Amino acid sequence: MADLADIRLANTAALFEEFKSTAVVGPAGDELKGLEARFAEQLRISASYWSQLKSRNRQIGEILARQFEANCGKPQGWLDQKQSLQEDKTAPVPSTADERFLVQMLLTCYRMNPTSVKQRMLELMEGELAKAQQQKRKKTNGA
Repeated sequence: MADLADIRLANTAALFEEFKSTAVVGPAGDELKGLEARFAEQLRISASYWSQLKSRNRQIGEILARQFEANCGKPQGWLDQKQSLQEDKTAPVPSTADERFLVQMLLTCYRMNPTSVKQRMLELMEGELAKAQQQKRKKTNGA
């Protein structure tokens, strides 16, 4: 059975994969550069320390684990529990630079005001669904 240090490292690696999937790419679709350093910055540690954690030269202690969870929007204790890989596989992953940019913008706005952004997104989706249904009816009636 994996010990707590292994579980925390595996979950932090999963956080990095999540971070990579939502990383913003430059407007010209530039290659992702410095992702490791940007991730370390999000965790509020140095890139060097992140490298030491990955290579198992250091371990993620209690305080650092709670810091990582807080900085990545996870509930307290999340890093200490084995996470289901099945959930990660079913989650939609942005596949283009535009999708990654949009997801990052939405997350930024949501973290600033979750209730308002959630409500506005639901209203936007309802409007788009209504438009799609209206277009479908027009095609059905016009055919």
